[in-house]
Amino acid sequence: MMGQLLEGSSAVECYQKGIEIMLKEKEEKETLKVAAACKNDRDEFTDKALEADPDNAEALQIKASYHLSKDEIEEAKELIKKSVSLWLSKLEAADTGNVADEDFDPVDTCPLAYNARVQCGKILIEVEDELATDVLETLLDEDDEVPDVWYFIEWANYLQGQEFYSNARHYLLKGKEVYAKVKYDDAGLLEYRV
Repeated sequence: MMGQLLEGSSAVECYQKGIEIMLKEKEEKETLKVAAACKNDRDEFTDKALEADPDNAEALQIKASYHLSKDEIEEAKELIKKSVSLWLSKLEAADTGNVADEDFDPVDTCPLAYNARVQCGKILIEVEDELATDVLETLLDEDDEVPDVWYFIEWANYLQGQEFYSNARHYLLKGKEVYAKVKYDDAGLLEYRV
């Protein structure tokens, strides 16, 4: 519109700017379409995975995360608890040595990778489930030099109320130690409070 009101190089600049804006808007719309398609594919594949194996811990966790993103807390809580029920007790038994060597299969014990279990802990914190501390403690047993896990377990304890504040403080201080020890590079992580 401005290009029609102006003359010469000013008019050309306005037209070029208008074209740039239109191209950017088109690109943003295409990005949103791709994101929506990916989300639909993810939902479809998760549903198919659960149809094939209703006890697929990872698919249950992904579905829980999806429900959490839609603020469907109860559905998310139900799904994440089912996911955890499939592996946590086996992992805790293996950690304490209560599994015979011939019965021990690390993949069967816990089919989820470390990072997936970190995400599980985060979901449990968000749905305010006390299982979060159990899951996060198994992660510390496996690798106690991951600052995120210390801070998540601190937060999970803090959310359980005043009687858990001393536990939360312990985990916070230990998390700060680990943060410094491993030279962790996430300044936002240090903004935690207790």
